[in-house]
This record gives sequence, C-alpha cells and structure tokens, in this order.
Amino acid sequence: MRAEEVRDEVFATVEASFGFVPNVVREMGKSPAVARVYVEGQEAMAGASLTALEQQAGQLPGPVPNPCGSCEAPRRTAGTAAG
Repeated sequence: MRAEEVRDEVFATVEASFGFVPNVVREMGKSPAVARVYVEGQEAMAGASLTALEQQAGQLPGPVPNPCGSCEAPRRTAGTAAG
C-alpha cells in the first residue's frame, strides 16, 4: 500500500471516531507509519480493561517544558465525551 493510501485510510478511521481529523493526526500523516501506529494504539486501548475516561487520561502527555495544545485537545475532547 502506498504512503498516501495509508494516510488516507488513517484519516478516514480517525474522522469516523472523532468526527474530524485533529491537527496532531494530520501532522502524524506526514509519516503514514506513525499515523498507523497511532490508530493501532487506539484500537489496542479500546480492548483494555480501563474505562473510556481512564484510557483518555492515560494518553495525556506528561509534564513537558513547552506543552502544546495539539496533543492535549483531542484527549480532552475524547475524555469529556467519555465522562
């Protein structure tokens, strides 16, 4: 599968889940392998014994010197939706 096809497949999967493609995923799409790992990680978390809210909290980035909203915004949105 070509890199563009992988990227498009990942974007379609993410859009089906979130209703849009977050900017952080668009950035990952520059390397379709990275974007695919992200989606596969999401699928693995869905099978975890954690609640939806715990899954989202576990994916929040830890303290960093220069935090960016691109990483936190999708988790915050999904966490709010999860309760």
